[in-house]
Amino acid sequence: MRLQRTEPKSIRRWGGVFLAASWLVSFGDARADAPLLFPPAQEVIRLPRPIPEDESANVGTMVPVSQPELEHALDPIMISIDVDEAPTTKDSAIKWKRSFEFGAAGAQGRTNSFTMRAGLDAERATPTVTHTIKIKHVDSSGTGLDSVQNSLADGRVEWPFMESPWTYFIRSSSERDVLRDYNVRVAGSSGFGYEFFKVADHTLICRFGGSFSRAFGGQTDHFVPEASLGMEWSRQLTTRHTIKANAECVPALERPLNYRLNTDAAWEVLMDPDAGLKLKLAVSDRYDRSQEPAVRGNLNYSALLLWPF
Repeated sequence: MRLQRTEPKSIRRWGGVFLAASWLVSFGDARADAPLLFPPAQEVIRLPRPIPEDESANVGTMVPVSQPELEHALDPIMISIDVDEAPTTKDSAIKWKRSFEFGAAGAQGRTNSFTMRAGLDAERATPTVTHTIKIKHVDSSGTGLDSVQNSLADGRVEWPFMESPWTYFIRSSSERDVLRDYNVRVAGSSGFGYEFFKVADHTLICRFGGSFSRAFGGQTDHFVPEASLGMEWSRQLTTRHTIKANAECVPALERPLNYRLNTDAAWEVLMDPDAGLKLKLAVSDRYDRSQEPAVRGNLNYSALLLWPF
């Protein structure tokens, strides 16, 4: 007599359940309410429980199993892999430090006059590069007085050498002064800087290099090669008082006596620590020996309020 092999319906039913559950586990589909054994900062990989050696002989053979045994077979193994956290201090996360300054004065009576001075400073310093932008404007007018209007825009990009006080910079500027014999003068320079000291409350850096300038609409309406030598110094005396100064000498290479000397000095007093409001007492001079004696110097002094934003 030939015996015919029969498979109980329960085996076929639980076998289908086992295959469906294995497929779900292989794609990482876990129960949403299953508690995690490790913190969220760790990545968890779920793998099926390995089959013991004593059960490996039954692989491929459909045998009836009970409900508790099936649930135990589908229990995943939790493997923890540490995931490196992304660095929190990136150059792209460093924001600009910006401030707006404004001051005005006027008189009315026998003589009418009005003087306004405004400016914008912005700086963004990272371990690899420093961007600096400065914009200044002075407007003074009145009866019986020559109208004074001068504007200056200056930008610089500076790259420090790693573990060295040396830096490399590129700078460009443009200026306009109605009292001088040109419409607009543009200049560009490039060179190296050396930081003598740079700490939290005291900084001194000197820069030197080559430059060029061109005064559009003036007597020398062509590019003039020049040299550039300057310094920048700042000292924080107390938590509320800071003094700053910078100077730059730019002689023409063809005629060194035709030089430009630009100097600035300021004393800043922190008035409101919460809002960052400051009082700034400033003096600046832009001396140009290539101009007529009457307009070579351009001295400005002012009292300004600074608002950071």
